[in-house]
Amino acid sequence: MSRIVCCLVHIYYMSFFERQDLKWFSVWWVLGYGWISLVWYLSLMSIPPEMYPDYAFNDKIGHFLAYAWLMFWFGNLYRSLPARLIFAGLFILMGISLEILQGMGQVRQFEYYDMLANTIGVLIGMVMILMPLANVLVWVEGFLKISYDKK
Repeated sequence: MSRIVCCLVHIYYMSFFERQDLKWFSVWWVLGYGWISLVWYLSLMSIPPEMYPDYAFNDKIGHFLAYAWLMFWFGNLYRSLPARLIFAGLFILMGISLEILQGMGQVRQFEYYDMLANTIGVLIGMVMILMPLANVLVWVEGFLKISYDKK
């Protein structure tokens, strides 16, 4: 566990990952890793959450949205292309790893379509951060600063 914490701290401070100029970078960073933890929890919990309405590929939409969100979020934290590509690769590997772990358990199922939905989500997240949306957190901080200054 301590190695994981050391690795996360190293990624946080690594100069290779050119960060966005965010005043609340630490808050956004912790929030992002909270979402990663949530994906791990939801993927490995023994009783999967029920999705409403119950369509045939409804869970694939959840996979797609979760991984697109993670890629979009970390793409907003780090602006260098190498950092974004590393996160994209890590999220794709995370999706594959979680599916393998689900297959090893007795309750959840291993599904190639889940891996495909995860990967497509990461790729769509990459496309989203190539647009002006890559500055959403900068805009949020600017808006909150203006709102706070008016009070």
